[in-house]
Amino acid sequence: MNNGTAQRSPPSTSYFQGVPVTKFLVSISGITFAASHYLLSDRNPTPFKTVVLEPLTEYVSFSSVGELFIGGAMLVMPLLKKFEREFGTRLFFSYLLTSLFLGSVYLECIKTILVSSPFDIGGEGTGPYLVIGILLYLYYSQVPRIHPKFIGVLGIDFSEKSMTYVLFAMMLPLGFLPASCGFVASLICSSSVILPLITKYLQFPEAVYSVANRLLGPLFVDKAPTRFPRAMAAANPNLQGRPGAGIRPNGVGTGAPQQQQPAFQAAPQPPPPSENAIANLTALGFDRESVIRTLGQCDNNVEVAANRLLNG
Repeated sequence: MNNGTAQRSPPSTSYFQGVPVTKFLVSISGITFAASHYLLSDRNPTPFKTVVLEPLTEYVSFSSVGELFIGGAMLVMPLLKKFEREFGTRLFFSYLLTSLFLGSVYLECIKTILVSSPFDIGGEGTGPYLVIGILLYLYYSQVPRIHPKFIGVLGIDFSEKSMTYVLFAMMLPLGFLPASCGFVASLICSSSVILPLITKYLQFPEAVYSVANRLLGPLFVDKAPTRFPRAMAAANPNLQGRPGAGIRPNGVGTGAPQQQQPAFQAAPQPPPPSENAIANLTALGFDRESVIRTLGQCDNNVEVAANRLLNG
């Protein structure tokens, strides 16, 4: 029952908050998929179809609704978002471009060899299977197993990563060759020799990001949600002034006098980590003190703590 007091709800956040590269790639893939099915159904060739749409369809867009749903919505989009947030947009963008370039070179070399070969291994596929191969290696190497016995089937234990591997297994036969090239390219770019070079020399200059932010930022950069002062005052009667009083930017009514708030408030301490969380991380080979300290720094999030421990 509402006693005349508005209930505050947390501000809604966009699914693509903080991941503009993911939003851009997903948007391009979806638009290309719709355009290819609408325009390429007409068999009359045009320069736009031949030069622009067909290459985009081959490397960016899935060829069927099933591939778009399973490979795009359930696999590629969540993993792109996850790794972009962990790497940071600039490093992830540079890493992804470098891996795509190497993977494309490998793929074209293999296709050239297969043209003169009597063998056809199939699985060339059309769509972002290079990206799927890159994400497969990142998922394999960067995401730890937190629950090795998450599910059991016929006496065999599987971790929580198994369901994602099932999605990979469903997609790989459709584009095995480009996915394999992407996997190898990601493996090379993640090495201790190439990754520092990407971090130091292959990131785009600040001017490039500034121009991209001005041109594409309004479309692909989702701002953090803000609480409007009037909404805050309506939700909390203690912040309301007399009727008709204005609201200052800090959300305090201008009519009635307010008690002065302390300038700094101590942040609440997180609760101590559970023994189950400590056991899961110590089972990976880390000492107990480092595990407890890292869990405290990560608000007891086991997955984030594991990533931080694995990355040193």
